[in-house]
Amino acid sequence: MLLMKYLYIISFIFCLNAASGQKTLDIPSSDIVNGFLENLPATLEKFGLEDLRESTDSLNVRIWRPQEIFTLKIAASITCKHKYYTFSMPNGDYTLIDDKPIIYTSDFSENISQQLLDLLVYDNLATLKDDTNRGMDGYYVILEIATSKTYKVVSYWSPKETRSKDCAKVVEILQAIRKEFDSDILWTNFLNTLKPGEYLSGMSYITVDNLPENNIEKTDFYYSTENIIRNRFTITPDTNHTDYPLILINNKRSNLADLNLYTQKDILSFNTISADDSMRYIYGTRAENGVVLVFTK
Repeated sequence: MLLMKYLYIISFIFCLNAASGQKTLDIPSSDIVNGFLENLPATLEKFGLEDLRESTDSLNVRIWRPQEIFTLKIAASITCKHKYYTFSMPNGDYTLIDDKPIIYTSDFSENISQQLLDLLVYDNLATLKDDTNRGMDGYYVILEIATSKTYKVVSYWSPKETRSKDCAKVVEILQAIRKEFDSDILWTNFLNTLKPGEYLSGMSYITVDNLPENNIEKTDFYYSTENIIRNRFTITPDTNHTDYPLILINNKRSNLADLNLYTQKDILSFNTISADDSMRYIYGTRAENGVVLVFTK
């Protein structure tokens, strides 16, 4: 009965036409939307997603944000999926970004899906218009809204509540989604699954590190330094993998596991430096959790 109720609401909102086998397309004349649609087939394949232009489901809402994809679907039941993604970015170099995304998918309960559906229906997505505001430093939010008979796309550049009623709707939807699934915790959980290295994060990159597994053979130098690093920087099994100190070996950015490449006789000097403003000034934001300096002979 609940599903039938929402099918009725959705059919009213979208005023479904009677054309058989044809979807009514609502595509704005926008370079952003045109570029999105041009790249969409390859993007869908990359992320293993269904093409909503071909879906026969009662309703699909997909929201694209930088490094996030949210999909709400009504078919036999109401479901919500959220994907965080990033790309390997060795040494923080954009020219070395791996084309294959690393994806972290979360499925949400029917109760949460229902709450989000309530909001989406209330906000009447069918009335949203493409935002003509554009800028240089910001990000785009793109919404795909599809029923069995309609397909609509709208885009928003860095939506703000004060810009327009439609922007306010989009901001409300984004805030509700992030609140329902606690986006900060999910993002942290995602990062903690990554191997040590640098990864794309917004317009920059983020460094992930971790202590080597216990079953790995370790050198005498690593054994002697691990406890020092653990104690100096208060590293525990619960430490997030983005909260490790910056490791510099011969002034080259490295990972904790790289310390296991050396023995005591290879080392000229070893120092640990606590985080403070001077370290950030010298080594950048990566030093906000402290620095480990190693020089070899």
